[in-house]
Amino acid sequence: MKNPIMALCVAFILCFCSASAQQNTERMIIDKLNSQGKNYPQEKIHLHFDRSFYAAGDTARFAGYLVNAVKNVPSDLSRILHVELINDQNKIIKTLILQTIAGFSAGDLALSDSLPQGMYHVRAYTNWMRNFSPEFFFTKYINIINPYNGSVESAEKEGSIADNAKKYKVSFFPEGGQLINGLTARVGFKIVNWRGNGVIASGLLLDEAGKSILEFGSGHAGIGSFLFTPSSLKQYTAVFNFPDGSKQEVQLPIALNSGTILTANNSNPDSLFVKIQSTEDLLNKKTFTFIPLSNGIPLFYMDTQLPDQQISITIPKSKLPGGILQLSLLNDLNQPISERLIFNSYQEKINLALSGFKPAYQKDEKVELELQATSVTGKPIIGSFSMAIVSSGDLSANEDDEQTIYSNLLLNSDLKGSIKQPNYYFNSPSEKKDEELDGLMLTQGWSRFIWQQVSGTQLSDPVFAAERRIKISGQITGVSKGSPIANIPITLLAGELDKGMLLDTLTNRDGQFTFYLSDSLGYLPLRIQAKARQGVAYTVTINHEQRPNIAENTSGNKNLKGIVDAFKTTKDYGNYVAQLKTRGESKFNFKGLNQLKDVNIVNYNRKIKLADSHSTNLNGPGNADRVLLPDVVEKLPDLTNLDGILPIVNVPGGFRLRSAIPDGSHTPDMLVLVDGVPGLISVREISPRDVESIEFMKNVLTTAIYGIRGSGGVLLITTKKGDSYKHQKQAANSLFIPGIFALQHKFYQEAFAHEVQSNQVVKTMFWKPDLITDQQGRAKISFNNFPNLKDCTVIIEGVGARGNLVRKTIRNGDLQLGQRN
Repeated sequence: MKNPIMALCVAFILCFCSASAQQNTERMIIDKLNSQGKNYPQEKIHLHFDRSFYAAGDTARFAGYLVNAVKNVPSDLSRILHVELINDQNKIIKTLILQTIAGFSAGDLALSDSLPQGMYHVRAYTNWMRNFSPEFFFTKYINIINPYNGSVESAEKEGSIADNAKKYKVSFFPEGGQLINGLTARVGFKIVNWRGNGVIASGLLLDEAGKSILEFGSGHAGIGSFLFTPSSLKQYTAVFNFPDGSKQEVQLPIALNSGTILTANNSNPDSLFVKIQSTEDLLNKKTFTFIPLSNGIPLFYMDTQLPDQQISITIPKSKLPGGILQLSLLNDLNQPISERLIFNSYQEKINLALSGFKPAYQKDEKVELELQATSVTGKPIIGSFSMAIVSSGDLSANEDDEQTIYSNLLLNSDLKGSIKQPNYYFNSPSEKKDEELDGLMLTQGWSRFIWQQVSGTQLSDPVFAAERRIKISGQITGVSKGSPIANIPITLLAGELDKGMLLDTLTNRDGQFTFYLSDSLGYLPLRIQAKARQGVAYTVTINHEQRPNIAENTSGNKNLKGIVDAFKTTKDYGNYVAQLKTRGESKFNFKGLNQLKDVNIVNYNRKIKLADSHSTNLNGPGNADRVLLPDVVEKLPDLTNLDGILPIVNVPGGFRLRSAIPDGSHTPDMLVLVDGVPGLISVREISPRDVESIEFMKNVLTTAIYGIRGSGGVLLITTKKGDSYKHQKQAANSLFIPGIFALQHKFYQEAFAHEVQSNQVVKTMFWKPDLITDQQGRAKISFNNFPNLKDCTVIIEGVGARGNLVRKTIRNGDLQLGQRN
């Protein structure tokens, strides 16, 4: 058998796509790959949340990073980001639409007091990302604790030992895709138990005569590998010894007698060593092409007719992009016959330094800090960063369990399927973890790029356009026949009636109309009005995008439930629940307030849960003195007939109903909010069919949160939107839409606290989602100090202008702070 090595250095064989002018088949494939990369640039998303655990009633704050998938540089392709909160029944309970500027955004999710305790997940995507697999949307599972509503049960219930022993699953993954007799390759394997968790086990590889050939064992996440050269006409069996004393025999895949495989050695920190191995019968007959790709973009290619059974290629890692690379070997028909994933950790790093902490602070002294971002050579780095300071007891104790900017943008967003503890590979990196990460590359299937997508002769157009501005479209149809009506003047008012911006257009021959809005108008309430035409009755319909399907992700649930179960056994969890109960008992203790006269309100004790509502009630959806749902509201001729149901007083610009305070004193106007916005539209103009719920608040317990504006009572009207309409037409020739973009609420930090309250729930002490470093790589930070600052944890994440990523965690004790004076 011939076994010479043809050493080819990339500096010698590099055939970069841009430098080649040959119009051969390989050139056509390269051109098509480049065309696909240009026409289908892919995006990734990471949301940095201020903490890991929340209680019902909390606000989950996050910073959004939208990057181009190739180099992780901030993406300007999409300028609108969709964020959804989804419960454990896979039902969307809250949606946000955020404006992105140069790839960055910030938002928050107000978690209602009525949310049941349990497992939720946040999904984020752009409309453009819907052209690809939804498995690459951002997904983060969060646990919401509510001691008054539900309980988190363990996802793992013990069965009998006999049952469990039957549920070890062993999978083999030959390097390059297949075993070939006489060719040496690494064989990856993965062992999981019946819960889907990795299992540490040892094993022996036996030939068909029962002779032991080698020993092996699994490591982190149940993953392991071994080098192996199969021989012709032999069947090999692996015998596994599990921790519970049980054994299991599993046969290896049958090796082929003829073929070609691609293998890689990624253990050297500076160079990647690639081998193309082939059986002797395939030498010098057909042309094979080696192509390494990064997110579907070819880096270079090399043709060979396999003059030898082993061809070695050395590639400097500094010449390759960081992250996951796909090494592919194509046959003469340009079909992939062998592939290998590798992770290149050789990438530009960001060093972060946070300076300015003092050993001691005066009680009313501000904390003044400076963030410095530099390269490994000390050069300043311009970038966008987000920073949270949280009580250490509120965090998962294990950094491996965290979902970070590294694990999301470098692993989860490129690999299909669940990855157990993805941040394990980036937390305290070592040679051992590099080997384990290479094992993950062997055993985790590739999915972001699929070769079949370029096998055709013509690339199809994207189905979903990149949203670069707000688009509002709809149709006008006749009431009698439902036929479209052309040339109807349509106006759109952005803002309040007396000081808004007015846009106008005409319906086309299909009765359709479209408005494109600037970003600034996306934060204003919108009213669409169709001009009446004598003798013609018509309806106005707004087009609503169908949301992407929600895929089951039970493995993700199990991952987080394991973290939750571990957290529930700690002292922190007990303190957390106890403090939540204390907060709940004292929530409505309004000391020092003058009590109003008693008011009898019909059905005051009626409790209606609106956890799935779009309600903007500051007390939480459904926490009102009276709640009316469509089954009642839609029976009304118009909303002025509410006087027969509610004791409403002095509706501005509307009508006066019976007084709720029968003492003859002056009653201030009632605060009327439509989708949380005052002054948007007259109550008389709202069609009852457009209403999702009406919440009436008159008692001080429900109006206090609205301040002086709510002293005359609050009437909150929530309109139907999205799924609530179920594509029904509107009954009137006008309709209104709340602001498209969700407002980012500025983090409110309490005034200087002089002592830690005994009933204070653990929370985020400081949050800054928009730290931008200047030309010197610096950013200033200022906030009120607090008594337990020295016991907190600081977490910073961010992206540099060139796509370099960073996460820095400074845990309590590392801040080296003394007591306050």
